[in-house]
Amino acid sequence: MGAALALSEDIVLELEASRRLAMLNGAADDLDRLLAEDMLWVHASSAVDGKASFIAKFRAGDLRCFDLDYTEPSIRLYGRTALVSGTVNMDVAVFGERRRSTNSYLCVWSLVGNAPQLVHWQSTRVS
Repeated sequence: MGAALALSEDIVLELEASRRLAMLNGAADDLDRLLAEDMLWVHASSAVDGKASFIAKFRAGDLRCFDLDYTEPSIRLYGRTALVSGTVNMDVAVFGERRRSTNSYLCVWSLVGNAPQLVHWQSTRVS
C-alpha cells in the first residue's frame, strides 16, 4: 500500500480482504501492520481489545477464525477516513469454545500518517 492522501473504495476493499485473510490465517504480523497502535476492537460480547491484546490472542491461539463471511458491505468515504458496515457470519473459537454467529459490524479505516490502518471495529450479535 503506497502513500495516499485519501482513501478510495478500491483501497478499502483491499484492506478489508487483507484483514479477513490475516484473521483466517492467524497471521499476527499482518494484523500488526494493518491495525493502528490505538485501535479498539469491541467484540459482540462487549469485550474490548486494544491492538496488543487482540494480536496476542491470535499468537496464543486463543482466538481462531474458521470462517468470516461478509455480506452487504457498505463503504462510506470521508477523505482520510472510511466507514465500512455490514453483516458478517462468523465461525470462530474463543479460548477453545467454538462460536457461530451473525453480527452487524462497523469498522473504521483511517490514514495514520500516510498508511491506511484499522482504528476501530464494533459488532453486535444479530443471531
